[in-house]
Amino acid sequence: MLTTLLSGTVSYDEFIRGVRGGMNESRLELVKLAFSTLDLNHDSVITAEEIAQKYDTQHHPKVLAGEWTEKQAVESFINAWDKEHAGKVTLDKFIEYYEWVSSTIDNDDYFELVIRYTSFPFV
Repeated sequence: MLTTLLSGTVSYDEFIRGVRGGMNESRLELVKLAFSTLDLNHDSVITAEEIAQKYDTQHHPKVLAGEWTEKQAVESFINAWDKEHAGKVTLDKFIEYYEWVSSTIDNDDYFELVIRYTSFPFV
């Protein structure tokens, strides 16, 4: 929003955020639950190491095909949320990712299914 005020233009991300709005409370709580399930040491950051403890990568198609190591599968998984490739994801970044997902899904039950499939497949 500050960028818009200073430049007089609206970025694509700002426009989409303005149009889509935020997630409803039930979706937000589900996203927070998914985050807390992955945040094993409860420090408000999900790391690749925490995901590796929960994510059984040996059944990943690329691991099975010998194209990736299990570590590469974990890195690929966390990179959905970790756009800076820092090896960690904060709650804010996790929520931001799912706000984009949420904006494309009309049905709350289907959104829950997506969250469970993408965040809880190994829990």
